[in-house]
Amino acid sequence: MVVDFYTGYDRVAKVVAPKKEALEKTQAALAITMGELNEKKASLKVVQDDLASLQANLAGAEQKKAELLNQVDLCGKKLVRAKQLIESLGGEKTKWGIFVEELDAAYVNLTGDVLVSAGLMAYLGPFTSTFRQRQMGEWIATCKKLNIPSSKRVNELSEEQVLKIREFIDANHKVEGDLRREVSVNIKRLVDLACYRGTRHKKKLPVRGQRTQCNARTRKGKAIAIAGKKLTPLKK
Repeated sequence: MVVDFYTGYDRVAKVVAPKKEALEKTQAALAITMGELNEKKASLKVVQDDLASLQANLAGAEQKKAELLNQVDLCGKKLVRAKQLIESLGGEKTKWGIFVEELDAAYVNLTGDVLVSAGLMAYLGPFTSTFRQRQMGEWIATCKKLNIPSSKRVNELSEEQVLKIREFIDANHKVEGDLRREVSVNIKRLVDLACYRGTRHKKKLPVRGQRTQCNARTRKGKAIAIAGKKLTPLKK
């Protein structure tokens, strides 16, 4: 009985021993593999952290790029506006230059102009325009003889100067037909809008807030008597 037991145990031991050895080898290989796996997981975590940091940096860089693009667009618009402003101010510079030159000339001619104007106001009021013009011409000639600067009168301008004045007025101001046309167009626009000023224009009444109950005969025309209407007596 005992012999059979040991014989069976020996057979089992011979079968189990190789399996135990294989199991130990497999467990050792598993431990090595798990160690490598843990190392790979650690490396993967480092890579994922680096990736998250790079993504955060990318988001910040994209936001900064968008802000810079907006600033570039805004700067471009500012440059366009500045260019338009400079172009518009170019003509103003020319106008102001001409105005300064005219003002300097008027300042130089101020003495003679004051003398002629004072003489006109003091002595030539009762006389006719022809005599006033002739006397002013004599006074201006006297100022020139005494080297007193004075302004030129219209009848003393040359044809070239008159032409320059006409060209400057045509280029920088609206006169005659153009001015009347612009005024009529503006009045028609106000009437079409049916605003307060438009209705006043339509009724041919003053527009600037003047009293119209007893005034404004120029705009309203001649007063027309109404039959049966009594005039209100004036208060004493």
